[in-house]
Amino acid sequence: MISIPKHLASIIQSAAKRAMPELTDPVSVTPEKNKDWEYVSPSAMKFYNMHKKKGAFGFATCQEMANAIIENIDSENNVIDKIELAQAGQGDPAKSGFFMNIFLKPEFIEAQIKNVYMQSAIKLQDAIDMEAAT
Repeated sequence: MISIPKHLASIIQSAAKRAMPELTDPVSVTPEKNKDWEYVSPSAMKFYNMHKKKGAFGFATCQEMANAIIENIDSENNVIDKIELAQAGQGDPAKSGFFMNIFLKPEFIEAQIKNVYMQSAIKLQDAIDMEAAT
């Protein structure tokens, strides 16, 4: 079974590297208990704030950086359905940070549930076989 946050981070890390080839910082993704999206990444905000004194990889705002990362996500990925930006706090978007709210593809969720079910079924069958052998 895969770690979904690590898998998402890997996809977003690849997109971030395409948007900012000099980037060496790791992407972070965490589960988000919300009725609308499944995971959240504050990485664009973190990268922008960490690197803005050095020019923020040429992006004028955090929102521009986050959009560049999103635009570089492989559209053929089988995991991410969409990513929406959410402004951190109130005020001028040009001065704000942005979270990336990640929505999973329903097919991916179904495949993960099936995988968990199949692993449980195999473990149960192994236990039954061991019991029958004794």
